[in-house]
Amino acid sequence: AVPAGDPVSIRHTLYEIPLRMNARAGAIDSVVQRFLADIADRVDRGMVRNLSGRGGTGTYPVPRRTGNLARSSGRSVGRRQAVVWNAAANKDGSVYARAVHEGFHAYGNPNAPYYGPRPFLSDAVASVDPVQRLQQALAGVP
Repeated sequence: AVPAGDPVSIRHTLYEIPLRMNARAGAIDSVVQRFLADIADRVDRGMVRNLSGRGGTGTYPVPRRTGNLARSSGRSVGRRQAVVWNAAANKDGSVYARAVHEGFHAYGNPNAPYYGPRPFLSDAVASVDPVQRLQQALAGVP
């Protein structure tokens, strides 16, 4: 019996601590994997939204002409990382997703008109706020 006024303590044996920590690590792994899949999905959907504009050439969100830029997105989710990409390429194999994202001179000619950056992927990541979402996800881990 604990006398009145004494502090209450919780005791664990050396055997219990690793078991409890392993159980918690498993729960954290599961939460992190669901979090990564959710973030990758949200970023991919945001990227496609940013590639579905109605404006003219050089405007943002990027105007949808053929839909190839929006169709060329992809994602991969592993245990510790998620990757979202866009690999849109011309028929000759030249990738143009990066050019649209970072800005380019038409036809690769420095004397041709310049189209400024339209950061469709960076903006999608920023709109998701992954740090806040991870904190929310981990708050529920026992």
